[in-house]
Amino acid sequence: MLRERASAELDAPLMDVSRLADVLGDDEEARTRLLARFLELSGITIGELGRAIDAGDAAGVERVAHGLKGSAAVAGAERLSRVAARLCESVVGGTLSEASRLHGELESVFELTRDVLTGENTNHTMELSRGSGHVI
Repeated sequence: MLRERASAELDAPLMDVSRLADVLGDDEEARTRLLARFLELSGITIGELGRAIDAGDAAGVERVAHGLKGSAAVAGAERLSRVAARLCESVVGGTLSEASRLHGELESVFELTRDVLTGENTNHTMELSRGSGHVI
């Protein structure tokens, strides 16, 4: 089941920028500020998750991953939200057996998301700026 969900997450769009367009309309300045803040706070949150995993704090991992899942969804970071959801669900019941691996996956998806949003990954950035369906 976890393998099937992991495959579905890789098939999920990296970003759905229409989420923010629905809320902010055409306000490009607000979108830029919000996404910059999202990236800043998400980086901090992923660090907090690593520390909670290292401390064996399953409840802390669940709480922090749940928050990241929600903020990523609001920002349109679909793939990041899905991996955070899987991490959150994996620690229900107090087990951390999958947490380190999922944290690594979360870091990788975050790095890709950050690179696309900051223009460092030009393959996806071109699609993002074209707005082809607002999904990349």
